[in-house]
Amino acid sequence: MASFDDNRDTLAAELFSRKPLAARTTDSTTAKEGLRQKFIKLERLRKQELARWWDITTLKRYLELKQVPRGLRVIIFPSFEDLDPDLLGEWEHLISSTSFSMINILIKHADRKRTKLLQDIASLEEEIKNLNLPEATDKNHTIMREILTGYQLYIKDKKMRKLIRDDNDYSNGRIYTFARKFDQFNKDSSIRPTKPNTPAGSTAGSLSDISNLSSDCSESLTEGSSASIKTIKVCT
Repeated sequence: MASFDDNRDTLAAELFSRKPLAARTTDSTTAKEGLRQKFIKLERLRKQELARWWDITTLKRYLELKQVPRGLRVIIFPSFEDLDPDLLGEWEHLISSTSFSMINILIKHADRKRTKLLQDIASLEEEIKNLNLPEATDKNHTIMREILTGYQLYIKDKKMRKLIRDDNDYSNGRIYTFARKFDQFNKDSSIRPTKPNTPAGSTAGSLSDISNLSSDCSESLTEGSSASIKTIKVCT
């Protein structure tokens, strides 16, 4: 006849196999910290993917409109004293075609970057799921969605301002005229800017990643070594 305490060894084994409360608390805290770090990385990747999507979509819109944003206009003109309308028309058509080719290159580049970002996002989402912290995961997802919604509205507003600005350039026929006027002023001026002294070991300037179309360029003016060509590049 089986005694009352025949399964005592099994019950004791179950009890002793459990981790102490302090250890369980430590494991839980570590897991939640790991989750927080993964969401920080996920938010960064999501923002990058959003930026690439808006870059691609906006650049495709410029191609549809047959317009070139200011930051991608090739501002190169011959230094002839007289530039007749026929020459200017042909010249501007050529440099616009060059800009459209550059836009297509940038679209392909941004699309490759976005494809890789989407893969990284999917992999990170799987890691988060495997942590098995549904309550904390849902809470972090909610917070992240709010952040990304605000970030996307910020990008949209910035793109809209640039589209309106560039559309006004084309509507008012001043696609390249602002640069030609600046070039003429430079040729007529007797004052030439001098190059500032740069202390030894210091960096005169830096270039941001040109694939990030969401950032603005600063104005710059360079003169070619050839006396027949002057280059003015204005990025805004």
